[in-house]
Amino acid sequence: MSEGASSLPVEFSAASGREVLARLRQAGRGAIVVTTGLRDLRLVVEPGGASVEASGAELGPGGAAGLARAFLCALFWEDPTALFVASPPPRKPEAVIEVEGDVQALLGQIDRGLAELADLHAKVHGLDCVVSVHGAPPPEGEEAVAARLFRAVQAHPKGVLLGHAAGEAGLDALDAAWATFDLLDMGQAVVKRPPPTVAARRAKQAEARVEEGLDPPLRCHHLARQLLRSEPRKAAQLNRLAGDGFRADGRHDLAIVAYRAAAAAQPDDVAAREGLVAALAAAGRAGEERHGRQELVRLYSEWGLPSRARSHLERLDDRAPEQRDLLLETMLRGRDFAAAGALVREVAPLLARDARRALAARFAKAGATGAPLRAAVAASGVQALRPLRRLLFALTLLTALAAGLLGAELELRRQWVEVVPAVRADVDARRFAEARGRLGELAAIASQVRLEAWPAQLAPAWPHLTLAQVPATSAAIDALEADWALLARSRETLAWRSRSDTRAADEALAALRAAARTDALRARVDAARAEVAAYREQVAAQVKVLRDRAAFASPDALAGAQRLMREHMDAADLFGDLSVMVRLFVEPAHAALEQDGRRVETRERDGKEARWLLPVPLDPALETSLVAGADGWARQSRTFRLSELLEPELRLRLVQIRRDSSLAAPSPPDPGARLAVRDDGRGLAAARQANARVPSSEPAFEPLRERLGPDHRLVIILGLDVNASWGRGYLKWAHMFLEDVGRGARATPRVLDPGTIERPLDKAGDELVVRPVQDAERGRALVEAAAQALDGMLEELEGR
Repeated sequence: MSEGASSLPVEFSAASGREVLARLRQAGRGAIVVTTGLRDLRLVVEPGGASVEASGAELGPGGAAGLARAFLCALFWEDPTALFVASPPPRKPEAVIEVEGDVQALLGQIDRGLAELADLHAKVHGLDCVVSVHGAPPPEGEEAVAARLFRAVQAHPKGVLLGHAAGEAGLDALDAAWATFDLLDMGQAVVKRPPPTVAARRAKQAEARVEEGLDPPLRCHHLARQLLRSEPRKAAQLNRLAGDGFRADGRHDLAIVAYRAAAAAQPDDVAAREGLVAALAAAGRAGEERHGRQELVRLYSEWGLPSRARSHLERLDDRAPEQRDLLLETMLRGRDFAAAGALVREVAPLLARDARRALAARFAKAGATGAPLRAAVAASGVQALRPLRRLLFALTLLTALAAGLLGAELELRRQWVEVVPAVRADVDARRFAEARGRLGELAAIASQVRLEAWPAQLAPAWPHLTLAQVPATSAAIDALEADWALLARSRETLAWRSRSDTRAADEALAALRAAARTDALRARVDAARAEVAAYREQVAAQVKVLRDRAAFASPDALAGAQRLMREHMDAADLFGDLSVMVRLFVEPAHAALEQDGRRVETRERDGKEARWLLPVPLDPALETSLVAGADGWARQSRTFRLSELLEPELRLRLVQIRRDSSLAAPSPPDPGARLAVRDDGRGLAAARQANARVPSSEPAFEPLRERLGPDHRLVIILGLDVNASWGRGYLKWAHMFLEDVGRGARATPRVLDPGTIERPLDKAGDELVVRPVQDAERGRALVEAAAQALDGMLEELEGR
């Protein structure tokens, strides 16, 4: 493998993780992808920075420590697979942690973490292990995490998957593993590997979601590893899909690995072998490509598919006598006598004398006449024989020709009987392309014989094809091929559950039935239409119940709507006109509201808040946009999806903005610093009395920097209130001061009143550390208010 190329997928352990990480450190850029089939993580390293993104998994706090912890947590996921990728694809819109700075130091930190976790990983393999506990829970304090996990596991006397217990205890994978390790050390836990059915069941669940992953081909390869023992045919299919995906991405080495795994699990998977040959050719591995083509030639020859064997023989372009003779044989079996006649002149000199003189008989037996047969006679060297021997040869040739003509139908029947089971096997294995190729050979055979004279046993049943039995005429073969082509074009029609409109799906099925030429295809469509009708009846019953509840903003109505969207979006035509109600409460009471750009009249107001009852359509992808505003208060926007709501209620508290010319201007920021965010002196004094350290800046305000000109200086003072006894901090107000240094002009200071926003206090030794605002909605509202206040201050400066 060339320097910097992607590694091969490996089972993610502490040892293999360090090896893959070493590849990344040496390359200086690239990515490590970790997947379990249901959740993914990708660590991306570039010069000057690193990031980690996740799909199907939550990420903790940001920063270098959070990034390293996220990667180490993946070590304890459910039997993960890891892969080093030299050139990762563009980032997907998933959860992300980004850091800048010394990347090598960060990777060194992760490497040390993997080394420290080796013993832990050996005892606690991952979230898929089964844990049981006994005795009394450990004491709180230093053993608080172990105690939380103990109580969660204790609720399951027969044992429970560690991942399930971790979720109940609110622990991430790393904390859950350490807690289990501590319980093992105290003799209060037993850890067992899960039965193989757990991994197989999880793989089944993940199979339909491979496209949601950060690296879908890797997900397919991982799932194939999970299913290899229980379902080798399915594993082969997944590895073939992985190979196709890797090859489409240009990752030919990985495609070769996947295709070989597919062929090993299912030796008759011709599509995998064809993909392997293509990947070997693209990777420039000529020797292995040649071997792969030779193997395909052998298989196609055994299966009676001369045209396919011939295509690979021609690509090999092998001049060896046995290979040229084999090519000639495929042409004769495929009844391409013109090409055989052209090749026989080249092949004849390569053959032994007896084999050369038998050429004419071979052509005659295959059914060749005219110019091709004359070419074979000329190449056989008959002209060099003495007259008597020439006469004997002619008699022999005539006998062979007669036998060939008389036995042609018997030979073609034999071929038919050989190919038909192969077609059936292809259809059973869902190798549709191979089945269609064999059908073409059946059509070629049928054109040479009187099918109506064949006995019934030569037309065996094809239970999985579009006809009830093998057609008895060439016209029936045409109908069979036409329906196969129709099926290939109509996969989405038959897979009607992938649609979001069952009525349109039924109409498409009706059109497919009208175009079908065989009873079997029409019966299959009728069965699908019956399924659609039964399914519509089932969903309609649930829709009726929801319609009775939809007028009320109730948890039952919301849960019913979410269940319909989650389970029955393929029948959205039955509830596409339906909406459920969501209550909205906004402070202050004189606020106005727009929903999706339209003004909404208030339902009621009291002295404190305004209230609305909002209809929201049943569409999981639809984002409902709300914009609330009031005189003297900042506008606040909020978007949400109905499928993500936990309760049918939303609350917005607008941030009040007012001018206050009495505020004294603070000291300006450092020269060149256009934005400074500070905590007020009183808050700092109170924090120090509580042994609290305060961050020098609130990062949520950073977007304001882009609105400032080169001569603008903006200072934001945050009012901090520390309650040491409760261990909490609160942001109570914000003062904004804007100055145009070049002109010596200042805008009237603004005061923002956001109510009360918590700034968490974490214990670090003997100190309390004040964290930035973590309430996403309230923090966003404060930043929106600051942006609107800044716009007003900028307009004020421009007017002076």
